[in-house]
Amino acid sequence: MPVEPSEFLVAAAMIAAAYFVFGLSGFGSGLVAIPVLTHLWPVQFVLPVMVVLDLAASSSVGVRERRHAKWRELLYLTPFTFVGLIMGVTLLVTLPQNITLASLGAAVMLFGFLSLRSRGPRRPVSAGWVVPTGLVSGVASGLFGVGGAPAVIYLSGRISDKSVLRATLATMLFISVVIRAVLLVAAGLLAGRELLTAAALAPFGLIGLLAGSRIHLKLSREQFARFVAGLVIMAGLSLIARSLLG
Repeated sequence: MPVEPSEFLVAAAMIAAAYFVFGLSGFGSGLVAIPVLTHLWPVQFVLPVMVVLDLAASSSVGVRERRHAKWRELLYLTPFTFVGLIMGVTLLVTLPQNITLASLGAAVMLFGFLSLRSRGPRRPVSAGWVVPTGLVSGVASGLFGVGGAPAVIYLSGRISDKSVLRATLATMLFISVVIRAVLLVAAGLLAGRELLTAAALAPFGLIGLLAGSRIHLKLSREQFARFVAGLVIMAGLSLIARSLLG
């Protein structure tokens, strides 16, 4: 076992919960799991582990449902996300631990508050927002592992159908995770210990993913958005507190 058994048990429960959320929505595993896992392990270890797990989960959902994804939106968003990913991984290697944790907590909380404020019908988001969305999403993904947040806000304003949105988000995550995995390997952050930990946690992620996928159609988009928003705000607060105390 590459990590302590007591830490592994906590991580396994959190991974199951995180991929339950992913099964419901096609995103959100990092938002749920990473803030908690960084209380157990360094963020430079957590992010590569989550990349491996996200790669497996997003391929099972995104590849299977790729025909339902809105590829035109992804075609415009992906190049700017790629540029942001390079910037984010570079910052991950160079930034001090406490600054990274505090920034992650602030980013997670911001997404939670934005989600809570998103009520009722909204006007479509302008396509001009694709540039800042892609860049911010890439940086947040490479540095924090939670780059889905800006893209979710953008794509939710462009796609009204819940199932199409889920398929598009899962496909976008798959593309992003493949790029992140290559960059992390190149930076020397994804190796044997991270792969072993991810392999040990994968069965728990699969359980959560299957459970979330089963009830995807039973939960309204608004109910799920409020649940996730409250969860990530609490996680963000705990990260900021840890960075200040550590």
